Amino acid sequence: MVPRGVLRAELRGSWESWRDRYTSAPDGSPLGIRESLGAEFSGTPFGVDQDPGLIPIQSALRSITGDPTLDVNLGAVTTRADALSARTVFRMELGLGARLALLASVPYVQTRMSVSADVDPESANLGLNPALLSEDAELRNDALTADARQAAAQLADLVATCDAAPATAGCDAVNADPAAAIALANEAAEMGNAIGAIYGGDGIQGAPFVPIAGGAVDAALVARIADVAGALAAYGIETLNVNARPVGATPLTAGQFGLSGIGSAGQVERYGIGDIEVGGKLLLLDTFGRLPAATRPDGLAVRVAVGGVFRYGRNSADSLGTPLDIGIGDGQNDVEGRGWLDLGFGPRVSVSAAARYGVQLPDEPTVALPGAERGVVERDLGDYLEVDVAPRVALGRSLAVAGMWQMRRKAEDSYTGTLPGGGGLPVDASMLAPGTEAREQRAGAGIAFSTMDAYGRGRTDVPLDFSYLYTRTISGAGRLTTHSARHTISGRVYLRIFGSARTR
Repeated sequence: MVPRGVLRAELRGSWESWRDRYTSAPDGSPLGIRESLGAEFSGTPFGVDQDPGLIPIQSALRSITGDPTLDVNLGAVTTRADALSARTVFRMELGLGARLALLASVPYVQTRMSVSADVDPESANLGLNPALLSEDAELRNDALTADARQAAAQLADLVATCDAAPATAGCDAVNADPAAAIALANEAAEMGNAIGAIYGGDGIQGAPFVPIAGGAVDAALVARIADVAGALAAYGIETLNVNARPVGATPLTAGQFGLSGIGSAGQVERYGIGDIEVGGKLLLLDTFGRLPAATRPDGLAVRVAVGGVFRYGRNSADSLGTPLDIGIGDGQNDVEGRGWLDLGFGPRVSVSAAARYGVQLPDEPTVALPGAERGVVERDLGDYLEVDVAPRVALGRSLAVAGMWQMRRKAEDSYTGTLPGGGGLPVDASMLAPGTEAREQRAGAGIAFSTMDAYGRGRTDVPLDFSYLYTRTISGAGRLTTHSARHTISGRVYLRIFGSARTR
């Protein structure tokens, strides 16, 4: 606890890296099984389970071909991801009285996710849409879409004409079965709309992936277009050519895979000011005494303090368009209670323990749900508990070695609300909650250098300390828990801001 009028200013830098995470069961309960970060975006084959963005393409192709069992995929994909997070945090503790201090911290955060993918297209039936790269392919798809829609409109007009004047030339086929003619006109219109949605046309860009030219899905699609064109020709409508076909794709390459649901393959970087904390600290008990005795007690010494902070979540946790992106903040506000316990066992051995319980406040973020439009839902992230225990052994008056054990538990998140999905059906936001419960234990060791003892004995006028700590995950559970290694370096200096320096 810093004395009244003293500012303890700390600059802390940490570097954390990981490429694995833990898993969750289908019901959302945390599992202690490790998998690579890219496992969720790998598949043999890679289909709608790995990338929900393929669902509209699959649905449209099922509609055109009339095959409700048709599945689409990009081939066998293996995705690798490596993550790095660097934090530079300025912390301060200002003594306002003998037992009260003000706390604050401001972090600057840099994150980087490096993603690469290997693609084996042998089993694929989708590839990159040529219309995205070729104006000629775009124009040919535009023409096909326009022809199908025009043919549907022509048949609908003919049905209306024949209904009003059955004796009109060309009405024999319509008069024989008007319902069949109406059904064909609707089918041709739906096919034109579906082709436009997949390949692009009439001002629509189209999907990033379309059936591979010459493949089974492409053949079924072409056959269906020929059937509809032949049926239209029986009514004298030949606007849609029986040999018409959209421009098919070639098998996907690893470089083109970045258009899939994981966002851009390569490197995703973010940086900026993270979540800001302000709060206070209250000293309840201290038998360590003043310097220099406080650094080297003769027997058992106890120090207990409590406090709390408000954390302003000024930055979102991640990007909606890039699931593997690492955020630079939690994205919402928290209220956190804290407690500290220091035990001294003579001049060389001590143990420090700290506990934090955080209540994450509800908010209303914009989210992306699989198969639905982006929109605002109600969110309440799970509360968390962290406990740190650090034993230390002094090697002298200025140097000590330390161990570290940390436990963290987080409750499951809560999401409420719905967003419009395909076919007008609502998608429930609660689907985002399962798997968000997390558990983690970390362990490590470090070394610390301090001039506090020398300052207390009048040997130096500059009270400061430095430390290095290395920790890594030793156990975990839940898909939000990463298996990481962390390096932390910190330096603290004590500055008198106001009041008298009569005591140390």
